[in-house]
Amino acid sequence: MAGESILFSRRTSLRLLGGVLMSKVDIYLTAKQVRERYGNCSDMCIWRWLNDDAMRFPKPLVINGRRLWKIADLEAFEIQQATKTEAA
Repeated sequence: MAGESILFSRRTSLRLLGGVLMSKVDIYLTAKQVRERYGNCSDMCIWRWLNDDAMRFPKPLVINGRRLWKIADLEAFEIQQATKTEAA
């Protein structure tokens, strides 16, 4: 995310994006960043996760054909997957 200013407060990290101050829960990742987050998986892998109701992978926000995922949604998904693995 080149060219963005990052600001910090005591309570949460904040990011200045396009002149709008956003909290951590409002930060989005592109499809490429999501694939990298999950071990450089393929776009087809992400598509399969999105279409598997049992997986409950978070749905992206689509803006001008670009898919964007909220970091908070991805973190909640990761916690859900970790607890599902521990329970099994």
